[in-house]
Amino acid sequence: MRFRELRPEEVECRVGTCSEKGVQLLLYKTARVDADILDEAVGPDGWQCEFYECKGTLFCKVGILCDCQDGRTEWIWKDDAGAPSNMEAEKGEASDAFKRACFKWGIGRELYSTPFIWVPASKLERHSQGKNGEWQCYDRWDVKAIEYEGGRIAGLAIANGKGLAYSWQEKAPQSQPEAPRAEEPPKRDNSALNDLVRRIAAQRGTKVSDEAKRIVETYGDPKEKSDASYRALLFALEAELRNGSEE
Repeated sequence: MRFRELRPEEVECRVGTCSEKGVQLLLYKTARVDADILDEAVGPDGWQCEFYECKGTLFCKVGILCDCQDGRTEWIWKDDAGAPSNMEAEKGEASDAFKRACFKWGIGRELYSTPFIWVPASKLERHSQGKNGEWQCYDRWDVKAIEYEGGRIAGLAIANGKGLAYSWQEKAPQSQPEAPRAEEPPKRDNSALNDLVRRIAAQRGTKVSDEAKRIVETYGDPKEKSDASYRALLFALEAELRNGSEE
């Protein structure tokens, strides 16, 4: 049984390490997302979970009602152990065990391919040094775009309150040139991008051509961006427009 890949709004971010220079982010899924995907894929009556303890460790097993080749149905189980969380240890341990068991079924397994996510201090919104000398970051993170290739993350864009904070696209492996194709791929609709450029120019009192040049210098050529990076660019320009109206 195969489950769909996680959507951007189903992926959460948290700070792994924090220093004066920036933060490292980690991606994760919640138990609620796992339950929603199970409901969606097999129905509320098509799965169940049970908890048990072994040598002082809490385990969760997730069972899915599967069709056998002989026409029968059978419950297939997969389990894993959880680890206590810093807050509400018992509840966190149960949630973690459930999420790990769902990983065994393949739900969210693509998160294991998460790239190293580093956000420099210049792109952080709420980043300061505490009284104990340790650096802390309280930014709220939002995964704006995520792409997959072969069950692995191939593109990622993350934003915070200041706008686009992180954007990454896996480089495609070099290959032999392909023979010319009979049909050209469909061209990207740039109407949203062109509209944002015009609105930003009008807001700042600059020329549209100057804003277009600045955007290329700041974010790179939109023509060369993947779909995920292109969507991230649109979000960054929307944030510029929003921030400009608030000044």
